[in-house]
Amino acid sequence: MLNNNPLVTFAVFSYNQERLIAEAVKSALAQTYTPLEVFISDDCSTDSTFSVIENIVADYTGPHKVIIHRNKHNLGYLGNVNKMWELTTGDLVVFQGGDDISLPHRTSKLVETWMSREPRPDLVYSGTVLIDEVGSVLLEDKIVVEKTPSIDGTITGRSVFIAGGCAVALSRSLHFFVGPLNESVIAEDFVYSFRALLGNGVASISEPLVLYRQHSASIIGHLKSDRKAGSRLDDKYFKSHLATLLEYKRAMDAYKAERPFLRWVLNRRIKTSEMGLRFGNIGMIKRSLLMLWALSTLRIRLLQKMLDEQTTPQI
Repeated sequence: MLNNNPLVTFAVFSYNQERLIAEAVKSALAQTYTPLEVFISDDCSTDSTFSVIENIVADYTGPHKVIIHRNKHNLGYLGNVNKMWELTTGDLVVFQGGDDISLPHRTSKLVETWMSREPRPDLVYSGTVLIDEVGSVLLEDKIVVEKTPSIDGTITGRSVFIAGGCAVALSRSLHFFVGPLNESVIAEDFVYSFRALLGNGVASISEPLVLYRQHSASIIGHLKSDRKAGSRLDDKYFKSHLATLLEYKRAMDAYKAERPFLRWVLNRRIKTSEMGLRFGNIGMIKRSLLMLWALSTLRIRLLQKMLDEQTTPQI
């Protein structure tokens, strides 16, 4: 690598991961790319996660600039991500969870792919190796994207394009062109993937460059637990779904994407989701039927009028 390489930020996000954070931090510090700014942001963990981070960094003597940050209050994952953008300076930001492990050449490969394209893509991502809590391999996922997908499948919901947040590197402009993320969104990768489709596109590396850990305390683990807990999905997931759709709309506005039909579809999905939240005290089956019944624009307006006429829906 030449000395005129762009500055890259390697961001590690942690929260209550005292048993796993050491491997994550050590893999960040072991990156072969320079110049690298390693930024470790702890979201006010209640266990010893931050102490583990401090001890490892105190012993580090390598070439990378290392910044450790601890939020004064728990901001949630999206809040932690938004804060990271405010406190870092890299032209490209590599994401890693506090329970994942990156291969030493991960950053170098991501930057190499990023710089080889013109214009430089807003998002670069690689394959992953899915591991469990103790590091046993569950699945190796190699990906290849020949060209940037369209936004159509994401808006209609038929074939949503998503580059997993554990495996991505994002351009700084991807975040700031539209602005900070809505913190009601559970997973930032849906939003950033959509923004990239509207911007300078995406690039992929088939080679797995990160060990993505799946366990009971991860976002996926929480989703699985909530599904098992009962037939009713928690309102926060409905709110996250609605917030994600609103982020799609905000991105289309920022990038001045016309597409009248897709905007109509998106607005319809937003209204349907809003009504799903308004009917939050009824059974899951009845709620699903109401949402299906509200597919036409006329019925959406009629239902909205009925909802506005009563504070509490009468079931």
